[in-house]
Amino acid sequence: MTIAAGFKCRDGVILCADSQITLNQGKKYQAKIFGINKRAGIYLVYSGDVVFARELVDILQEALKERIGKSAVTDVKKIYKDFRREHYTKLPKDEKTTASILITAREGNRILLYYASSGHFMPVDTYEVLGIGQEYGEALFKPLYSKSLSCTEVGYIAIYGLWKVKTFVEGCGGVSHIREIPNEPGFLPKPRWLAETDMKRIEADYEFFETAISPLIPVFPDRQTDRAEFQAQLAQAVNALKKRRTQILRGRDLTMVGTWFETYG
Repeated sequence: MTIAAGFKCRDGVILCADSQITLNQGKKYQAKIFGINKRAGIYLVYSGDVVFARELVDILQEALKERIGKSAVTDVKKIYKDFRREHYTKLPKDEKTTASILITAREGNRILLYYASSGHFMPVDTYEVLGIGQEYGEALFKPLYSKSLSCTEVGYIAIYGLWKVKTFVEGCGGVSHIREIPNEPGFLPKPRWLAETDMKRIEADYEFFETAISPLIPVFPDRQTDRAEFQAQLAQAVNALKKRRTQILRGRDLTMVGTWFETYG
């Protein structure tokens, strides 16, 4: 089971996924984002059968290790369709395996994003969500995402969305993984979200933020609520966020909680 997504950003692409895999023997935790050809900006994230996806990754890595540019996209499309035909279309029903994928490739100074599933292979101009958490993820990402945002901004949105999906959707869980693929060739971004401890800290910041503002939600539109009472609750939330922001800024990178307070506090 999976929640995975890919987002076009103004300066590149963000791929993200949870790490829980549900098997007959129980749960396992594995990365679902793979580097195919880093020099060419080719990365893959999947949802579906683990064996199908891993075998496809191995074939792509071997076939594309020397490829770069638009020709790589043509090769990926052919390899995916041929592989799916052998492992799904031609097999008896009880032997069929498949996976949906999101895959990136560099063309000049742009990173392109493609979605492949059920024999289809198509470009993604905004974002795409895969897996059992798709419906919930769509509801979270739609009001927050814009392709005018930077990879950094979309990365934090991805962390937030994955955290919420893992909280409410059975079968999604584990540590979230985020991969930033920048448009600029040769530019290696700071690994903002690669450490498990950083990911858990950012998720804890989001949890704190939601807890702090939750008392305001039911009374904000209520005209019957006493103004002084609302102001007192607002001050309490802001003070809690101030303290949290101070903790974050002590030797830490600024997270979205700090950014929110800087803008609205």
